[in-house]
Amino acid sequence: VNMDATNMVWLDASDTDWIEGTASTSSKPSPQLTFLWGQPGGLKPVGTMLKLPADFRGQLASNGSSVRVVVVKGAVHLHLDDSKPASLLSAGSYFGSQGPSAHQISSQEEAILYVRTKGEFRLKSND
Repeated sequence: VNMDATNMVWLDASDTDWIEGTASTSSKPSPQLTFLWGQPGGLKPVGTMLKLPADFRGQLASNGSSVRVVVVKGAVHLHLDDSKPASLLSAGSYFGSQGPSAHQISSQEEAILYVRTKGEFRLKSND
C-alpha cells in the first residue's frame, strides 16, 4: 500500500460527480471520469477515477513525467506487446510508467481505475 500523504483521499460516492466521456459513433456506453484531488492540466500530481464500461478497448496515454494506475473494481487486460498475451489485472493490481507513455487496455466487465499522474492523460476508445 502506498501511504504517501499525497495519496490520502476520503470521499463518499455522493461527494463526487462522474463526467461522461465523449460520445462515440457506437451505441456502447462511454467511459466516465471523476476528479479526486489536484489541479488537472498542471504539472503537479492529480488523482482521478476512471470508470470503464464493459467491453471497453482503448488507450490510456500520458504526456507527463509519470502515471500510476490501480484497478479498484473489476479487471482490465494490459496489452504490452502484440506478440504476447495480455496481462489480466484484477482489483488491487497496478501498473505505471515514467515519462510519456501509452498503455493499451481493455475490460470485459465494468472496471474502475484510480489514476495518479503528473501531467495530462487521455483515454481514447478504439471503437
